Amino acid sequence: SMTGRTLCRFFIERGFRLPQDVALVSYHGGSYPKAGDLPAITTTDVVDEELGAAAVRRLINRLDHPGESRRSILVPARLAPGETSRPTHA
Repeated sequence: SMTGRTLCRFFIERGFRLPQDVALVSYHGGSYPKAGDLPAITTTDVVDEELGAAAVRRLINRLDHPGESRRSILVPARLAPGETSRPTHA
């Protein structure tokens, strides 16, 4: 995401080493190509069409039931390891 790239650049410009000094994990990064001058950011990856379909379904439901409370909608995501975090150990 653009936020992840901005944070990555911020840390590097201030002399932090990724992932030795600070780990950076972003979200939904699969839609953005890797920036040439930055390390690949560890991110989650979600299928854009699936995220969009969930949003449209929720919007239609809210139009049909405007008094309904807010909800968190979960969509399948996978971890896309990059160079800004260390491997996890199970």
